[in-house]
Amino acid sequence: MKTELVTNLKRQATKILAELHESKEPVLITEHGQPSAYRLDVYTFTLFREHNANYNY
Repeated sequence: MKTELVTNLKRQATKILAELHESKEPVLITEHGQPSAYRLDVYTFTLFREHNANYNY
C-alpha cells in the first residue's frame, strides 16, 4: 500500500489522485508520522460500502 504525507497530498493532489485512479490501490495518508486517513478510488469505496451495508458506523 502506498503511503503519502498529508503535506504531499496538499502539494501534489492531482498527481496522487491520478495514480490512485490508475492503480486502484488505497493510499494511506499520514500526518505527523501517524495514520490519518485512507484515499480510495470510487469503485473500491462503493464495494466497501456495499459489503458493509449492514453495519452501523
